[in-house]
Amino acid sequence: MGTLLWWRCTGCKAGELISIGRRSRGLDIAGYAEAARSGELGPNLKSVFESGIPAGCEIEDEDVAYRCPSCGGIVQGMRISVRSRGRGWVRYRIRPGPCPGCGKDLPGWEAARLLGTGDICSHLNHILATGCPKCGRRGIAPVVVNYGGTLSLNIGPRRG
Repeated sequence: MGTLLWWRCTGCKAGELISIGRRSRGLDIAGYAEAARSGELGPNLKSVFESGIPAGCEIEDEDVAYRCPSCGGIVQGMRISVRSRGRGWVRYRIRPGPCPGCGKDLPGWEAARLLGTGDICSHLNHILATGCPKCGRRGIAPVVVNYGGTLSLNIGPRRG
């Protein structure tokens, strides 16, 4: 299950979309196969996808998020999990793009701690308390969709 968070400043229209966990969507096998063949997913996933998914394999993908060490922004990423013939899941992280806040690549993303629902709630609570990171306006329109788990947001009266 997953969490989808979106917020938008009612003044300058800055905002962000953060998604973690699995959502109700189909797995794009063809897209992953092409990315694996081109080397974008690394050698382990290339062997899984290069000639079609082997019989008895289960594959899941999920959204993950990291915190940028340079600016504190949220960087979205993906993780693919593979289970072969009833064995345990093996998880592979896919290299995330640059931070949307500062444009820097995320160093050490392979071992970085993934953000959880609590981290996302804290992030949104901070924005609600301090205002838009871009313009400082307190008119924030948050939208949170949770597909499982618990969210605790400090959403009170909005001041514009």
